[in-house]
Amino acid sequence: MIPKPKRKVDKELLRSFRDKPCLIKKDCLGEVCAHHVKTKGSGGGDIVDNLIALCLKHHSELHQIGTITFYLKYGLKK
Repeated sequence: MIPKPKRKVDKELLRSFRDKPCLIKKDCLGEVCAHHVKTKGSGGGDIVDNLIALCLKHHSELHQIGTITFYLKYGLKK
């Protein structure tokens, strides 16, 4: 059995998303973090094209209602 390769975490890139505005509402209050569009488990990496900036409220909502519903609700394109 071939072991799964370890994911390379780009801590500096992930930290840089804290300085960006929330993709949904630019004036959201609170901490902003990076959300992986393609999940890490599905092979999505820590690269700019696979990350979006979301405040903790919207990040939590995305995980609660699911990606498709979230994207439809806010008119986002995948």
